[in-house]
Amino acid sequence: MDSSNPPDAEQIATTCISYYTWTATRPLDQSGDRRTLSEGAEEHAKAVAHGFWAHEAVDLLVRTEPEKAWSMILRLIELSPDDYVLARVAAGPLEDLLGLHSYTFIDRVETQASEDPKFRRCLSGVWGWSSIPEDVQVRMRRAWEGEDPL
Repeated sequence: MDSSNPPDAEQIATTCISYYTWTATRPLDQSGDRRTLSEGAEEHAKAVAHGFWAHEAVDLLVRTEPEKAWSMILRLIELSPDDYVLARVAAGPLEDLLGLHSYTFIDRVETQASEDPKFRRCLSGVWGWSSIPEDVQVRMRRAWEGEDPL
């Protein structure tokens, strides 16, 4: 990423979706074996090459600028090409936003879920039950009721 030209929101969103698409196609390491330092560095280099910086930018928005993060998450959902990528948005930025700012966003979440089937589908993949207050969890479940969970 060129630090002299900071990315705009659309560039962050499209690069983040590219990164999530890449991660969705990676095989899960079921071996339980520890990676060597060089293997870890190689994996990190691949992630960086596929746009990990954008994932980090979205994460920072969620933590420091939740209103901007809300708009970004809606754009990520819109750009998600399939359920695999949508699940990454659900288990990543949407789950984190609801864990950190539950009461600020639950009304908007309910409204968006009632109006947008793709958002409702994404919401069904939020599993942050230990970080989201129980009363908000109940409202979330009602908002995606009838949806097959991701």
